[in-house]
Amino acid sequence: MENVLIQKKEDIYLTKIVGELILENVEELKPRLEEILEEDWKVLGIDLSEIQFMDSSGIGFLVALSNKVKQKGKKFVLVNPSVQVIKTLKLVNIYHFFDKVDDSEDLITLIE
Repeated sequence: MENVLIQKKEDIYLTKIVGELILENVEELKPRLEEILEEDWKVLGIDLSEIQFMDSSGIGFLVALSNKVKQKGKKFVLVNPSVQVIKTLKLVNIYHFFDKVDDSEDLITLIE
């Protein structure tokens, strides 16, 4: 998937998604993140700063991934969500469900 960059630094995974978070992209992204869930880390940040559109599959993906990460005792954080992402998550009344940071550099403060 060309519009996704996954990086690991110490105990933090940062996944940057660019463009759209829609069914087609979610289906490609799921297996990669399922593998990451089995690895040793503490924080998963999803950078949504360059998302221009997100459909119901994208919303469901974020909720499901957040739940899986939390079940493993790890932290799931949205990094600098775009205005479009914020509007979409507020529209379906789940914006408050997610922890958020303004910058990926802030993820280091979440490691205990």
